[in-house]
Amino acid sequence: MINRESNTVDCGLVKIPNSRTPLRTKRGDSFTRGYLNVPQSSEGIITFVHGSGSGSHSQRNRSVAGKLNEDGLATLLLDLLTTEEVKIDNQTRQLSFDIGLL
Repeated sequence: MINRESNTVDCGLVKIPNSRTPLRTKRGDSFTRGYLNVPQSSEGIITFVHGSGSGSHSQRNRSVAGKLNEDGLATLLLDLLTTEEVKIDNQTRQLSFDIGLL
């Protein structure tokens, strides 16, 4: 929930100040990563969830998110695979379609 008075995003456990914030989410012994960007006057949030291929680091995805930010929407780009899993998937493509894992 976006709180205009405190200029924060309430994610349940933490409040994140309005800004471009890198995030890490613990999954087992590893972490997934993502980016949260909340413009000052956000009216809502769009979430991009990446299982394989292009992820939160992709220039194309960041460009699309940037345009949405310019239009007043907050964005969360979130990777489902850990760094280690991305390395495996880049070689095998085993994890791209592993619905149980994703």
